Amino acid sequence: MKLHFDRFSKTPNVIKSADVIPIEHKNLTLIPYTRSDINNSLNEMVITLSNLILFLSLFY
Repeated sequence: MKLHFDRFSKTPNVIKSADVIPIEHKNLTLIPYTRSDINNSLNEMVITLSNLILFLSLFY
C-alpha cells in the first residue's frame, strides 16, 4: 500500500500498490513502474547473471 499526497490539499490518499496512475500529456503518457515490476526485472537480471557465470565457469 502506498500513500499518495495531493499537493494541493496536503491530505494523504491511500492507493493500493496494484493501482497504476498514468501521467498524461497531449503527446506523452507515462505509466510508472509498480514495485512488482521492479522486483521481476531484478529477479530476471539475477537469473541471467547466474546463468552467465555458470556458462563461463564451463570454460575454466
